[in-house]
Amino acid sequence: MKLVPEQSACVAELKALTVAVVGLGLIGGSLTRCLKEQGAVAHTVGYTLDPNHAKLGVELGVVDEAAASIEATVKNADIVVLAVPVQAFEAVLEAAKPHLKEGAVVTDVGSVKGNFVDAVSAVFGDVPAFVVPGHPIAGSEKSGVTAAVADLYQNHKVILTPLEKTNKRALALVECMWRLCGANV
Repeated sequence: MKLVPEQSACVAELKALTVAVVGLGLIGGSLTRCLKEQGAVAHTVGYTLDPNHAKLGVELGVVDEAAASIEATVKNADIVVLAVPVQAFEAVLEAAKPHLKEGAVVTDVGSVKGNFVDAVSAVFGDVPAFVVPGHPIAGSEKSGVTAAVADLYQNHKVILTPLEKTNKRALALVECMWRLCGANV
């Protein structure tokens, strides 16, 4: 884990936070599994379209809690990670928007940032300061919650693409979260 001095505060802050992942497959599930195994966050919540996969995520130790809806997933989350196909961003954001907790940070793992930024703008009217676009460059030939592994991001790059008005705290939390999973941000 390569943290710069100002990130020590982020590590302490993350330990008190809830991270929610919408899309509990290889990418989202590996992130929460890593955070859980590291003891890096207080609580993890996952949602996937198939409720049995979400429940399996709890059984496998990928998340602490399986949510039954996007709304339930995000309502108490301090960091919300969208780990869904890029074409689903707008629909997920529409469902999440009225339920986002004040001060929640929203990030994604999509391979293209234009789609995410466009979806955020369409839903919020602009890109709010709490949004941190990102993309981990990691993967596997396997998929689904059963493929989630805690070391998927170890020594892999994660590219964050903050916008001009991205909140510094939001960016620091997302960067710290990925670094705790061994990623080179």
